Amino acid sequence: MSLLARSSLANRGLVALIAVVATVFGLFAVPSLKQQLLPSLEFPAAFVMAAYPGATPEIVESQVVEPIENSFQGLPGLEKVTSTSREGTATVQVQFEFGTDLDDTVNKMQTALNRIGAQLPDGVEPQVLAGSTDDLPAVVLAATGGGDERALADKLRASVLPELEAIDGVRTVELTGTRSDTVVVKPNLAKLAAAKLDATAIGTALKTNGVSVPAGTVTDDGQA
Repeated sequence: MSLLARSSLANRGLVALIAVVATVFGLFAVPSLKQQLLPSLEFPAAFVMAAYPGATPEIVESQVVEPIENSFQGLPGLEKVTSTSREGTATVQVQFEFGTDLDDTVNKMQTALNRIGAQLPDGVEPQVLAGSTDDLPAVVLAATGGGDERALADKLRASVLPELEAIDGVRTVELTGTRSDTVVVKPNLAKLAAAKLDATAIGTALKTNGVSVPAGTVTDDGQA
């Protein structure tokens, strides 16, 4: 039998007293420990979002994504760059090594994007997004008005958002779910015929003004 075991058996009263003191101390200490439902975590990654309305995925890839990816080469701690090109939008995900100062890296990314601003199409302004679990919404509120959705959104922006932003401890308040404006062109076929034009002239006019508009899929002999 070891010395510790023999000492414990010989002083059972003292061992019991130590156990009771440790238990009582634990009961008082546990409630004072810092507890978080969602601990603060910072991920070593950033996203770049860029909108190019009306452009096809191929145009987004060549004119937006490639210049952005090339501008990030050489950033400290860079591990991997992946991208997704969709109709009218581009998403570039940049992953860094753990331990990278993300705030400093985001500033360098923004500087790199500013340098290639002249290479990007007019109106394309990439935005760098990075954050942590602290950026997740803590409270989500829903509002209904039963009338015009745009009027309701304007009222919320004018009255509710400022009140919420004024609450102590609130960092940001965002309004989501609002509908964006959509322009629908309905040609007058009679007037087009009188002007000796057809409906395709509308697409031609848009293209000549620097806007690329996907018109759908063309099928030829069963192939798209």
